[in-house]
Amino acid sequence: MAVQESAAQLSMTLKVQEYPTLKVPYETLNKRFRAAQKNIDRETSHVTMVVAELEKTLSGCPAVDSVVSLLDGVVEKLSVLKRKAVESIQAEDESAKLCKRRIEHLKEHSSDQPAAASVWKRKRMDRMMVEHLLRCGYYNTAVKLARQSGIEDLVNIEMFLTAKEVEESLERRETATCLAWCHDNKSRLRKMKTCKKALQPSRREPAGRGAPGHGHAGLPARHAHLPVQGPSGPCTVADADPAVPVRQLPTTPAGKQLCVHPHSAGRPLSHQDT
Repeated sequence: MAVQESAAQLSMTLKVQEYPTLKVPYETLNKRFRAAQKNIDRETSHVTMVVAELEKTLSGCPAVDSVVSLLDGVVEKLSVLKRKAVESIQAEDESAKLCKRRIEHLKEHSSDQPAAASVWKRKRMDRMMVEHLLRCGYYNTAVKLARQSGIEDLVNIEMFLTAKEVEESLERRETATCLAWCHDNKSRLRKMKTCKKALQPSRREPAGRGAPGHGHAGLPARHAHLPVQGPSGPCTVADADPAVPVRQLPTTPAGKQLCVHPHSAGRPLSHQDT
């Protein structure tokens, strides 16, 4: 009786610890299902519109060329619908197979054969090491260990690599990748009260954004009135990035230089004798 209770407790502990193993692929499957449904519904509405237009045209006495053009449009919309449906079904099938693979892996824990249980424990240790390496930022080492152990489909490498791409793009002062990630996960971000501000960058698109890697070129227009200060103190307007719009610059009198003075309250631009 005590052995059964201990086994049940161990099984419950394992389920709690392995919850993320199934959560990530299941959420991916659910996300792809919703995306597929939206894509198919959208393309179906397009097909319905062109078919309705064709029927309306055929109700009169249309020319042959116009009918042929409408038929070509119907065929094109049907081809797009078929392609989107095939792509969506393939993506869902991949996610479903990944969920099944991980469930089968977790079921191997209850195997009666000691050799199988030992292999499962070794794989689990490798999975934990890969997850730890990914969280610490050792991406290359984690990928190599996952490949060597044959557990690439049992760990969430893709999720961490996506986060790495977002971080690296932000370090380069590029926001496109981050905004794309926010758009893909907007439903989840809205549910998280602590992440409501994550969607704000998409509402205030940077003004005068320059090419990638242009430093302050991606600053929003609302920061244009703030004083600009270099590493050695106040600098002239010419030292600032020209892509950042400066509103209502005062006219510089002859013999004077327009400078920006740092101030905690954001002192406005003033003139200084040269």
